[in-house]
Amino acid sequence: MKNFTFKKRKSLNNKTNGFTLIEILLVLSIISILSLISISINNSLYHKMLLETTANKIKSALLLAQQLSIAETNSYCFEFINSTNTIRVREAFVGGKIIFKEKISNQLSIQPFYFDDVTYNSEGNTSYHKFYLVNKNNKKIQIETMVGTGKIKISKIY
Repeated sequence: MKNFTFKKRKSLNNKTNGFTLIEILLVLSIISILSLISISINNSLYHKMLLETTANKIKSALLLAQQLSIAETNSYCFEFINSTNTIRVREAFVGGKIIFKEKISNQLSIQPFYFDDVTYNSEGNTSYHKFYLVNKNNKKIQIETMVGTGKIKISKIY
């Protein structure tokens, strides 16, 4: 008679410490969805902040023109140059000295509603001016200068 020896079978319950492909793909897809959401939120927040800070720069330039007019008893104007997307403050006569000049972002534009060069007389007064600062998402801020006083009014984003 022959001796038969039985070998033990390996158990099917051998567990490894790794992850399955499906688990890895599921985690990667969740991470990618969350990152896309955060990028779009950051992008809209960036455009909103760009709009607000540029509106404040324009307000500062308008106030500079007004203060220079009062201090030097001379007329100064604020103007927007569409071709170069630049704002500037200068003396209000032809060839007048440029006091302040700054290029604004190409992602913004100024749409005139009632807008010429905003000119302040020697007492710091101006006529009524109104224009819109618009970003690429079509969000806008309205900027107005008031008759007589020259006060500047900036609306909320809408």
